[in-house]
Amino acid sequence: MQSLNEIDLSKLEKIGKTGNVYALNDEQILKVFTSEKSNSGKILNDLQGLPFVPKIYEYGEDWLIMQRIKGNILWFHQKGFSWFNVKLNYKEHKKNTLDFIDGSIAKGWMPEGLHQFNVMMGEDGKLYVCDVGRFIKIDGETVSTKNEYQKLLLGYCRGINQAYDTIESRIELLGKEKMLEICTP
Repeated sequence: MQSLNEIDLSKLEKIGKTGNVYALNDEQILKVFTSEKSNSGKILNDLQGLPFVPKIYEYGEDWLIMQRIKGNILWFHQKGFSWFNVKLNYKEHKKNTLDFIDGSIAKGWMPEGLHQFNVMMGEDGKLYVCDVGRFIKIDGETVSTKNEYQKLLLGYCRGINQAYDTIESRIELLGKEKMLEICTP
């Protein structure tokens, strides 16, 4: 597809809670960016192969075709509005999160804006980044020392780091069994 002019959006099912997201079929969605040009397709394409990154099929300046995630944004899970529950493997999730952050940086992108409205949980129990519009392009000279890397993580990925720190401190305080009881749906 070269441009959005090739698709009649009025014939597609509009899905999603925000933005212009259309179901193309059971496996793919079309995401349309109306307010400004977006580099989301390029970012997600650059990040292919990392945990949490949905498959990208095609993209342009104001659209992208990507994997359809059957699930909810994390906010719905936090508020108890999800139609499904999954059990997360905490250690695997933490490893995947750190692999995603390290991999993003290695591929030249600093994750920014990873919060409960920009991450989805699929019915398959996997997490997917669904909005990368605030990611920051970096080059090899931007992150040159471990201290600079840690400062960036604390500044840009604060939410993820704080979540793990909070969970780990609660485990120390309450014990593993109690935390598993609290966190298991």
